[in-house]
Amino acid sequence: MTSGFIGIALNFIRSALGATAANQGQQQHSPKLGAAPNPNGWEVWFEESGRDGKVGFKGEGHRFGMYWEFGGGDVVAIINVPSADKWVEKTGIALGKRQKILDFIGTETVRQKISTKGHFKIEENSIFIYA
Repeated sequence: MTSGFIGIALNFIRSALGATAANQGQQQHSPKLGAAPNPNGWEVWFEESGRDGKVGFKGEGHRFGMYWEFGGGDVVAIINVPSADKWVEKTGIALGKRQKILDFIGTETVRQKISTKGHFKIEENSIFIYA
């Protein structure tokens, strides 16, 4: 039986293969698994390509993708997000909605991909996913 980081990474890959399609700074979020669907109708999905892939977001009349890769140590995965100064250009969505959307992406990533009690942290250009 595989455990530790390898087991978490394999679970993430298995989830990514079977998948369909946050507050600023260093704050940590621990979303509840099995959370209710987003009332905004937003969607998050994952594409896997070896040790990296794409996280997709659909909502607010727009769709965009972000690169993700496996992390190291306590970090299971890192999602690269558009910085605040590039947000509107890259997503077409108002900057005022950025934080709420990043919180949703982090929450959904943990809910859909982490089989243990996970959490996430949002930084300027990244969402770090922890198991």
